Amino acid sequence: NLEVRMNPPGLPLGYSFRRPAPGRLVAYDVDEDAHLLGKQVPPEGMHVPADAADRLDQLLPRIRRTVNVVSSTDWMNEGLPEVEGQPLPCLHLVSDELGGHRLEAYIKPLPEGSYYFRPGEGMQRGLIASEEEGRRVLRRDFAAERAALEQLIQDQPLLNEAPHEEYEWHFASDERMLQLLQDLRPAVGSGAVVLEYPKGQRIRLGAELDEDALSIRVASGRDWFSVDANLATDEERVVDFELILEGMRNADRFVRVGEGDYVTLTDGLRDRLARVAGLLTESRGGHELSPLAAGAFSEAIAGLDHVEVDREWREALERLERVKAFTPPPPPADFRAELRDYQRRGFAWMARLAEWGVGGCLADDMGLGKTVQALALLSQRAGGGPALVIAPASVVRNWRNETLTFAPALNPRLIPSAAEAAGILSDLHPGDVVLLSFGLLTYLDEKLRALQWHTLVVDEAQAIKNPATKRARLVRDLTADFKLATTGTPIENNLTELWSLFRFLNPGLFGSLERFRRQFQNPIANGDEKSREQLRRVIQPFILRRRKDEVLRELPPKTEIVRTVDPYPEEAAFYEAYRRQALRDIEQADQQRARFVVLQQLTQLRQAAWNARLLKPRTKVPSAKLDAVGETIREIVDGGHKALVFSQFVKHLKLVEKWVKSEKIPYQYLDGSTPSRVRQQRVDAFQNGQGQLFLISLKAGGTGLNLTEADFVLHLDPWWNPAAEDQASDRAHRIGQQRPVTVYRFVTAGTIEEQIIDLHADKRDLADQILAGTNRAGSLSVSEVVNMLRSEND
Repeated sequence: NLEVRMNPPGLPLGYSFRRPAPGRLVAYDVDEDAHLLGKQVPPEGMHVPADAADRLDQLLPRIRRTVNVVSSTDWMNEGLPEVEGQPLPCLHLVSDELGGHRLEAYIKPLPEGSYYFRPGEGMQRGLIASEEEGRRVLRRDFAAERAALEQLIQDQPLLNEAPHEEYEWHFASDERMLQLLQDLRPAVGSGAVVLEYPKGQRIRLGAELDEDALSIRVASGRDWFSVDANLATDEERVVDFELILEGMRNADRFVRVGEGDYVTLTDGLRDRLARVAGLLTESRGGHELSPLAAGAFSEAIAGLDHVEVDREWREALERLERVKAFTPPPPPADFRAELRDYQRRGFAWMARLAEWGVGGCLADDMGLGKTVQALALLSQRAGGGPALVIAPASVVRNWRNETLTFAPALNPRLIPSAAEAAGILSDLHPGDVVLLSFGLLTYLDEKLRALQWHTLVVDEAQAIKNPATKRARLVRDLTADFKLATTGTPIENNLTELWSLFRFLNPGLFGSLERFRRQFQNPIANGDEKSREQLRRVIQPFILRRRKDEVLRELPPKTEIVRTVDPYPEEAAFYEAYRRQALRDIEQADQQRARFVVLQQLTQLRQAAWNARLLKPRTKVPSAKLDAVGETIREIVDGGHKALVFSQFVKHLKLVEKWVKSEKIPYQYLDGSTPSRVRQQRVDAFQNGQGQLFLISLKAGGTGLNLTEADFVLHLDPWWNPAAEDQASDRAHRIGQQRPVTVYRFVTAGTIEEQIIDLHADKRDLADQILAGTNRAGSLSVSEVVNMLRSEND
């Protein structure tokens, strides 16, 4: 396209050629002998001397045979018809050599013609000619042209936001160009905008596909279902599933289906494909679906018109429906725990999973009674064969105690050491529940793998959160008819922990860790809410999570838990030395001094049971109780809860305070040396949200405080008088408390602390006979104390 215009008076040149549109355009000039010379016209134009005007007028008709010419030289006095040009935006899409795209904006005044102008540039009136229409005068409205193109830019976010110069935009990637083409579709379809490809169409955006274009076929394999899918385009082309998934991974809404060819997926179709793909595992032959995911997959394809399934798939869904309708029998009549409504629902949920033959994770908030729910299930399944419970050493004894208390149908068989394991494992019967600590797994690996367990429970299952650890590998290699994990924190740091948990429970659900990271972990880490929702849907049938605030009406006013902690070997030896010395000192004391010696030795033994540093500050003997308390505090804090931490001795409280500081947990502190004014300030600060822990000495803070901001209470060392502890617990469990309160009492196994707890449980009526505070021990006779301190070997 060329413009030939008369220059303004005073310029030395009479006429100029101008190239107003892109492309390889050829202008015609006249040499001295009036011969035509073909030349490319540069953007700034070419010039013709004024004395060549006559020859130019003669050449224009010949030029118009091959080039569109708008001229101001030969229309003024001829009375030619005029045509009103439209302010029609025209976009030229040109691909560059680097794989990017350039978009140029023009005005095309005649929709069916081939004249292009920059908006508001050129001649407002100019001669045009064509073989069909002859010669005419084109009249343009510059203001309307500029307004039309500016409005187009405002209406298109990509054009409005992207930098441009002289109505030219550059797009480095196909994705942004495709998005623009998609955005322009309504305007192009209505004729409000013209889109052209001067150098050919290198990128093509085909039809927008919705869920009607999706076809899915499900067929049975040996231990899985194979899944195939495709999309039918508007050109009767079928796009296979692998190409669709590859496109979804590498682009946003656009899937490449050929060289430069793309189709658009609607949001509904993308969501559907994401839900389907999230349940599948890639294999050499295509894509596989675990039978465990049949329910979620059935929901993902519900409502599609083009689904083909086989008989095995229909039977799998029928089995799922039967499981949903399954009504589990109640726990045995002699089960002694009175289950609350939410606990009965938890028991029924576990029983259904066992009937289905899949594993599950009971992830109730701490303090909601996961152990008693698991015991109800173990009791109900007792006749099917022996069970194995694996738990941290600190809670194995609690399992034994609660089994004896609530489940008479079960026979708890605690394995205290590897040396004693062979006799227990070689003589197992229905109803036996083997109790094993994580620490003994390594020594009993082969023996445990050789057995088929009817039920396998992994308590505090966050212990197998790291799939690379030997512990996690050993646990997931065990076989059982039903596997149950219990944990209040199924995810502590990252989603790999969830994969590790389900690798134990249901190995086929997620496939490899690499695939899980690609499908879920990485997108979720980048804020992909759709992937997060997809993962939730996948695990939903196999995990039960209730928080305290969700089951508040079902909770007892106060839940009390005794956590027994096994001391470290050197710690046990340290305690044993003090126990033997205490016996000698008491037996050697005369009658007058005996009671004083008893109190002195009991105090030292209690300190030895808490932490050896209370007696020998420079000792290197570790403290199992401090470690257990730290784990519990971390679990409480990570769960968004707050706790009161009580100890009888300030020195013990100071050791815990040092650990809390090292963990950078915000806290408040109160003991007998705290002034009254500061005391109230710290109470008010805690109540106003400043601090997740409140460290309190029992004597200084056991009464007179309102601390309802906390919903956990930790007693680091059991006191003789349970009423004193109850009063301390009531600092949180009182009027104004809106949440259930959980009270933990930490007890070191094999020490005087177990004797104190026995007094709480077996002789609680003694509370009316004892004195407050430290005088409680004085109500025991010397002979009673000696009997408490003796062991079977004395």
